[in-house]
Amino acid sequence: MRVFLDTNIVMEFLTQRTHYVAVRKIMRAAQLGLLEACISTISLSTIAYLLGLRLKQNNIHEPEKRNMIRRLLIELETYIQIVDISHEQTAIALKDENFKDIEDSFQYYCALENDCDYIVTINLKDFPACDTIIICSPEDFAKAQIEE
Repeated sequence: MRVFLDTNIVMEFLTQRTHYVAVRKIMRAAQLGLLEACISTISLSTIAYLLGLRLKQNNIHEPEKRNMIRRLLIELETYIQIVDISHEQTAIALKDENFKDIEDSFQYYCALENDCDYIVTINLKDFPACDTIIICSPEDFAKAQIEE
């Protein structure tokens, strides 16, 4: 099973926010090879940026900030595949008016192009209903696919 993780899922995991318990189960399953997790290159750069802001707020500055971000992303890359979106799919995503947020459109088409079965996100309302990929919350995914 191939699972596309929205940017907010990885940030939940790294910052241990509201949905951390379910997200931790998903990440653990990915670490154990029970599922194939992936994120987009778009997410990777966004995560690096958001982590940088968070570390700066906590008074962590260069070069320590950069080194911490690199270590975290390198660790993630050991069990989460980084996938890309083609020029053709990007063009389709830009024109898809079903998405209010263009970034979510990029994520959806990246997941579609990379044959993902699921998109796990906290912002379900940002993804229109579709019949090609199952869109679900981390709690619903963990309950249905991990907890047995």
